[in-house]
Amino acid sequence: MSADIRDTSRRAPPAFQMYAASRLADRDFRSAAAVERGVLHSMELECWVNGTIPRDPRALARVLGLDAAEVQAGLTQRVLRHFQPRHDDLEGEVLVHPELDAYRAKLDTQYENRADAGRRNIARVNERKRAGNSTSDPTSNPSSVSTSPKYSTEQYSQNQSLESGSIPQEHKEWLSDYEGAAPHEGGSSC
Repeated sequence: MSADIRDTSRRAPPAFQMYAASRLADRDFRSAAAVERGVLHSMELECWVNGTIPRDPRALARVLGLDAAEVQAGLTQRVLRHFQPRHDDLEGEVLVHPELDAYRAKLDTQYENRADAGRRNIARVNERKRAGNSTSDPTSNPSSVSTSPKYSTEQYSQNQSLESGSIPQEHKEWLSDYEGAAPHEGGSSC
């Protein structure tokens, strides 16, 4: 496990995106033996979850839960070209998958950008609330709008209006301005 994955303060992304059509269309993958395909995919999954894999084939087989002879047979240049060796202070010589690492970094950047935007938005909302509480104009305070009688859910419910067939007075006034005359109670203007 690499240090950068262990030290994250949020849950790691659960999946990486892989386009099956692109993978299957890749001539190098298509020409790989089944054991190479299986070892490659298992190594990629392990790298996604833990960041690194052991470079030693026997240790790698243990980590992957596969037979050592199968892993050894699958560790061809075709498979190993997807990985780079690196020294890890805790684990010694390991392999990393640069493409998956770059993808994880992209997801982390997107997450941080969304989190920063959320924090900025919350700060703006809180600033508006603080500014609204210091003024005497009731329309500048968002909380006063929702509690005014015109918008109160206690005074009138639109669902009750639709169920009973009645139209609230404010809607009648709007309709009279719009159509020239208010509709009859319980009726429709259509």
